Amino acid sequence: MHKRIIQLGLFGLVVIGGTMLFLIHGRKSSEPSKPDADASQNPVEVVRSAAGIAQLARASVADIREMNLLWKDLDALKQQARELGPAEYKGRCIQRTATFLQLAELATAQFAKKVDLVLRDFKEARERMQQAHRDVAYNPDNQDSVMRYRAAWDQYSKDRQAAVGRVASTLASTPRRQLFAEQSWRWILRLEQGSEEASKQSQTKESAGR
Repeated sequence: MHKRIIQLGLFGLVVIGGTMLFLIHGRKSSEPSKPDADASQNPVEVVRSAAGIAQLARASVADIREMNLLWKDLDALKQQARELGPAEYKGRCIQRTATFLQLAELATAQFAKKVDLVLRDFKEARERMQQAHRDVAYNPDNQDSVMRYRAAWDQYSKDRQAAVGRVASTLASTPRRQLFAEQSWRWILRLEQGSEEASKQSQTKESAGR
């Protein structure tokens, strides 16, 4: 009887010991999954960091306000274009824009050269389009005539867009310059229109003085 009790006690100890080993082993085997859970959180932190960087790269309220002020000043200059003359008008527009873009003196000079090239390309593109239209006797009832006219206009638009893209591509990727790049097409058109008005006024004055 006594021997039987001892055997049962030893058996109980074995069972308890095995249970403890199982629990300890099970806990350890589950621990490797913890780094995986932590690792799964790292991409989230990376995304948040990237989002923070992207947020910093966006234009601030001050940048947008300065862009609006730039357009207001450019509108005022366009109203004065005939009085200023083509060279003075263009020079002031470029200088005011360079101030907004925070360009240094050398960068401003390079920017001015690019603008001159774009205006030249605009003029040449218009001349090609006008020549193409002169070469075609436009007839709305003639499909070939209509298609050739449309092709000339399409090419004219593509040529001007390519010219504008050359200005935007030369600017560094800063919030203000990104803002300007998005509106560079409108800027070039405004400058071209003002320059043409100023040139017409100068020609009128020259003709009157003869």
